[in-house]
Amino acid sequence: MKHFSLLILLTFITTPLLAGQPQWCQHKLNRAERVICHNSSLWEADNRNVDAYFQMYNAVSHSEQKALNKEKNHWLKDRNAQCLVSVEDCIEVYEERILDLEARFAELMGIEASVDQTEKPTWCRNRLKLKQVEKLICNTPTLWDAENHNKAAFEQLYHSLTSPDQKTLKNEQSRWLKQRNSHCWHSIDACLQVYEERMAELNTRFEQTVEPVIDERVAEFKKRLEQSVEALVDKTRCQTDLAKVPVTSSQTLETHRFNQLILEASFRNEFWIRDTLQVALKFVGPFEGDTRLISHKKNNPRQERITITIDGLFDESIRGELYQLSLEKNQRGLWQLKEAQKAWRCWCQRGHDDFSIEFCL
Repeated sequence: MKHFSLLILLTFITTPLLAGQPQWCQHKLNRAERVICHNSSLWEADNRNVDAYFQMYNAVSHSEQKALNKEKNHWLKDRNAQCLVSVEDCIEVYEERILDLEARFAELMGIEASVDQTEKPTWCRNRLKLKQVEKLICNTPTLWDAENHNKAAFEQLYHSLTSPDQKTLKNEQSRWLKQRNSHCWHSIDACLQVYEERMAELNTRFEQTVEPVIDERVAEFKKRLEQSVEALVDKTRCQTDLAKVPVTSSQTLETHRFNQLILEASFRNEFWIRDTLQVALKFVGPFEGDTRLISHKKNNPRQERITITIDGLFDESIRGELYQLSLEKNQRGLWQLKEAQKAWRCWCQRGHDDFSIEFCL
């Protein structure tokens, strides 16, 4: 009897849903939710939003579903705030959310969205932090192209500047954004005009910045070309047999760090540490020249000596380098550098013609 009475009481308390009204309208509601549930123009927007949300939700992984649910809770707070302002603002926040969910689902599935958002500015996705004027830009496709072109012009100029000038340009851009926001409130035409003026200014400044740089690079290239031709002439004038060039002095190179590198490479089973020649070439570094002579001498199964002679360096003073390396196999069976010596040789008329550690002109 008590259960029957309770059923009758619940029947009278629960308000039946109207056709098209969201299901959650029969639950306990806050102020914003009451606005939605009492306005039929908002029912369709909410139902479309639910469909778009669950379409996206069912297409992602479990971890992404958690992130999507957390994002939804943040959006609900934003929606409630906007719906308390006006019905128009409420519809706007729904439309933004639906378009965003549809675009993300389309991108995920590799299909075309109902509204093409491929050119929409990337910062539009952070909707919860957008100002009203920024939302206006994100909701107006005619402004997307202007924003993207402005961004490209800014980045083009930014990367052509020095670090101090880049900082100045950033501060200037921040001031311009305030100017843009004030103009975009008036009309879309005013917004487009301020974008066009800014893009023209940025492009002009880029052209003025790049042209002197290009001139400097051309001059530097010509100088290097002349030096290379001069070096080639010198080389043919004083060409000698590399194996017969004497070594009058050399400097000792530090080997501890390189031996540590060999040890670390052994843990990763890297192939190069098994071959003494590969170890030697790794120590010397990339080959930069036109001739390289390698002499390999085995003293015994655990000791080797390798001499690497390089000639024709692309340097206006130093013609060649010589490395004398002594390698020894340790108790773990790893080749280690026991000693490393280096000397160099100058171009003709730039200093000594033997290998030593004297300066070249």
